[in-house]
Amino acid sequence: DRKILLFIIAFAFIILLSPFLMRFASGVSLMFNEESYYNSRIAEQIINGESLISDNLSGIIKPFYIIPYHYILAFFGLFFNMASLSYILPIIFGIFSVILLYLIMTYFDMHKTIKSFAAIFFILSPVFVHTFSYSNHYFSLIFLVLLAVFLFIQEKYIYSIISIPLVGVIYFYGLFNAL
Repeated sequence: DRKILLFIIAFAFIILLSPFLMRFASGVSLMFNEESYYNSRIAEQIINGESLISDNLSGIIKPFYIIPYHYILAFFGLFFNMASLSYILPIIFGIFSVILLYLIMTYFDMHKTIKSFAAIFFILSPVFVHTFSYSNHYFSLIFLVLLAVFLFIQEKYIYSIISIPLVGVIYFYGLFNAL
């Protein structure tokens, strides 16, 4: 079972790394999509203690939409380069999401063949590749949902208690996203 999980982790890493390798090989920026730059800029403003009231760089002054992902990005931004985080963090969260999915299926005593195929289909799905290939808030939301479910189903009562605040954090991503 451990060998299967290691294979799935390696497979997820290769799949998640491939969009970055293709961007690198073609000479385009590793950060793509305006959302990556927007999230990076908000996280840098959080780190620098700047105003989070309105966005002055978008051409029109509009209020920021602050979500927990910006604070996650800012926390890691204290230790690492923000540009590097924008393409490394999705890969890390993607791999941990696959591990959590596999462990949740293990808890429900699914056969290892079913777990393996489910994890591989999850990794190969276009939604997974897109979500975990650039800096967006959805990858952290998926990870937090899987983490909350994993903690909730654990035998120890304290883990179930820890999952409750996680569900509360998920709510701050927006009502539509939380559903």
